[in-house]
Amino acid sequence: IRKLDIYSPSTSTTSTTVPCSSPMCGPTRGCSTRLSACSYQLLYGNTSTAGILVNDLLHLGTDTDPQDPIDAPITFGCGMVQTGEFLDGVGLNGLFGLGIGSESVPSILASKGVTANSFSMCFSRDGLGRIEFGDTGSPDQEVTPFNLQQSQPYYNVTVTQISVEESVTNVEFTAIFDTTSSFVYLSDPAYSIIVKGIDSLYSLMLFLLSQFDSRITEVRYIPSRRIIFDYCYSLGATQESYTIPILAFTMEGGGKFYVHAPTIVIRRDQGGLAYCLAIIESEDVNIIGQHFMTGHRLVFDREKMVLGWKEANCQLISSRYDSISSNSPPISKGTPSSTPPPPPPSPSAFIPVANGTRTPISPPPPPSQSPPPPPPTKTLLGRGGAARLNSMSTGLVMVLLAIFALV
Repeated sequence: IRKLDIYSPSTSTTSTTVPCSSPMCGPTRGCSTRLSACSYQLLYGNTSTAGILVNDLLHLGTDTDPQDPIDAPITFGCGMVQTGEFLDGVGLNGLFGLGIGSESVPSILASKGVTANSFSMCFSRDGLGRIEFGDTGSPDQEVTPFNLQQSQPYYNVTVTQISVEESVTNVEFTAIFDTTSSFVYLSDPAYSIIVKGIDSLYSLMLFLLSQFDSRITEVRYIPSRRIIFDYCYSLGATQESYTIPILAFTMEGGGKFYVHAPTIVIRRDQGGLAYCLAIIESEDVNIIGQHFMTGHRLVFDREKMVLGWKEANCQLISSRYDSISSNSPPISKGTPSSTPPPPPPSPSAFIPVANGTRTPISPPPPPSQSPPPPPPTKTLLGRGGAARLNSMSTGLVMVLLAIFALV
């Protein structure tokens, strides 16, 4: 068992800062004259991380037998000042680039011939992520092409249909798969189709017997203070389960992406629990966040430029390997913005699961004021999809998984 501490460049014998003269620094980044290092700052919603770019070795295990560990040189953002929401336990501590750009970790590993130019992620119900570099997926996975734009080279895909239970709506829009977002952000008309469709299914269940059965009894919950979710429903004091409708996105190419965790449990103002649809209305961008990725092994294949996915028990995948025990490391906080938006509810460690059918789900016990530290992380040394290269993997504990390149 190994306990993980916050990374410090000063305690690493292999760490070097990226100098301001480096081509990687470029005109879009600043320079820390005090540290003589290339600096970065990333603003994302009401969250930010600022620090310097650092070169160091990433210790990776392989899927070979016996294992052949490799030290891979990478560049990442070492956070020094963090601001925004969710700083306690789940906030930013830096920037770990996974994007298309040449500075990202997958790009560096592929350019050095360490792995194939692909990686996978699997998020389980405990809220932790498992990542595997070099994984190109399996032949039976669903795939959809990326829509790359020169100005915004994100992992953008096309959604052609939205279905709620048996109701199907043909509405084509593009969305970014992004683990820096916890939830889903949709602009109209996609937002209205989903939330109004789901809300009508809940509140008008007596009129929609073909869509729901008699177990759907929750009533609409409207909190006294503004929160980021529009559609919430009260849970009874003795209620042990609730049932969610089946929500799915049909992607370009015909593959269906079933959402296993479309809701999140929150505390009610007057006590007790409620659950909310984890979809937030957006003005101009559609984002599919980490919460909706739960229960899938997602493959970001940058060689074929496709997103692959397959339903997976991510906890079972990681349980094949030795665990790494870690207390949630502290987070370097900065001065919060002067006029932050109303704070969202604390996220619950509970994440419901759907299997393409209506599934009863047990709510968690009421969370404490401070969310508990995450459960122990586990290393993932999964099978690799690249015949010519071994895949590498590592547990994620202290860095935010940034889907886009370092900026």
